Amino acid sequence: MPVNMKDNRVELSKIAFISERDALRLSKYLVKKGDIVYNRRGDVRFKALIRSREAGYFCGTECLLLRPGDKLDPDYLTYYLSTPKIQSWIINQAVGATMHNLNTEILSRIPFTGPEKATQKKSQQYYVQLTTKSISITASTPN
Repeated sequence: MPVNMKDNRVELSKIAFISERDALRLSKYLVKKGDIVYNRRGDVRFKALIRSREAGYFCGTECLLLRPGDKLDPDYLTYYLSTPKIQSWIINQAVGATMHNLNTEILSRIPFTGPEKATQKKSQQYYVQLTTKSISITASTPN
């Protein structure tokens, strides 16, 4: 799945699938809406927020699964994990002499200093409105 991560989303055009039989056998590795999937090796900054349409997909061995839980808004957390400060922290914590590697212990230690979940949701909604307007203005600006 790492090659299918782009702009914090899953790019479905070239994604590989597993059989239903394997999915049943490996059910604890099936992603849910709101999960965040991280690239395990290489560029460990790559991640994707799982949306409704990707729920039930398989999280393979090249990825790590991060479940935000009840106290964190997945959209807000994805934005937070994309900040330069946190991305630098992740890179500095990654292990490996020739290639960065992440593990669940590293992900569990990511420092989070943020507001309560209700405020996270409001902040994220405001951010989406701002970026949508910014994209709209950029798209309508003549060259």
